Amino acid sequence: MNTTSCDFALRTVRNALKLRHSVKKHSGGNLLTEFTEKTPLKNLASSALVPENAREDILQFKQKGQERFHEFVQERLLNTSKLSVWDPLKKLKLKTFSNLMEKPRFLWVRR
Repeated sequence: MNTTSCDFALRTVRNALKLRHSVKKHSGGNLLTEFTEKTPLKNLASSALVPENAREDILQFKQKGQERFHEFVQERLLNTSKLSVWDPLKKLKLKTFSNLMEKPRFLWVRR
């Protein structure tokens, strides 16, 4: 094994331990407890707090996805369905950590 792959493996382990420590710290010392509605959500990479309007989407993404799946099956896959599988499907636009940050806007000025 060369030095570069060893360094990478060590750095990965250290990062995993840091992440585990952070989760343990913010979950009351028990890794098995789930985050509750009262826990402030933070982006682990930037430590930015998640706005209230995105909180529900992040905490309930699994339920919302399951609901959409059941709607898809009911509306498109059953013998009694009126829509085709190939009909356009409206996206489920959930707010996530990646699309919460404001994008910088630049004004282009011609000289």
